[in-house]
Amino acid sequence: IGRVLTGAFAVYFEEVGNFADDASLQAINHVCSRHFGGKSLAEYGPHFAVLELAPNASLADIKRARDRKARENHEEKLLQRGITRENATRIMQRVNEAFEKLRDPRVRKEYERGFTEPFADIVRQIPVELQSKTKAHLQAKEYEMLKDVLASLKNLHNVCDLVAEPRMDAAQVRGQINALIKEHVNEIQHRVSHLWQKRK
Repeated sequence: IGRVLTGAFAVYFEEVGNFADDASLQAINHVCSRHFGGKSLAEYGPHFAVLELAPNASLADIKRARDRKARENHEEKLLQRGITRENATRIMQRVNEAFEKLRDPRVRKEYERGFTEPFADIVRQIPVELQSKTKAHLQAKEYEMLKDVLASLKNLHNVCDLVAEPRMDAAQVRGQINALIKEHVNEIQHRVSHLWQKRK
């Protein structure tokens, strides 16, 4: 949703040019720049908005959108709606420019990277945080709290898909957490066995 909205906002910003006196638009611009900003949004976001496409659009989607826009914005239709020939030409130039940019897979990949990267560091910290929480719960003997950690592991693969490179291995993370728990259980068993032997 953020990508769609910021792409549309980028087009709006192009049209308005400056909104220094509008606090609301400044706030929107701040959110877009902070959470969905960067070169890829500024350069490619408007193209998705011009073609009314979601950022995950395939090449086939892009071609269909270009054809649809070409029909909707045929010069004769625009002239009948009172749009000048100059503006009609400019509208189709924008459509064609958007298509030429977005048909390049490198452009689409860079645009996608521009949105995933802000979250990449957070996602990459998940394994460290899970291990830290697991160790803390085990040390405090808060075994009931481990249910939340183990529950989060079930959907970990969904989070892994948010970061392309380096890709987080959900199975590896689950293995690390399970290894910590297994090590803790083994230590308890060893202590119990040792105490039992002493009692004999």
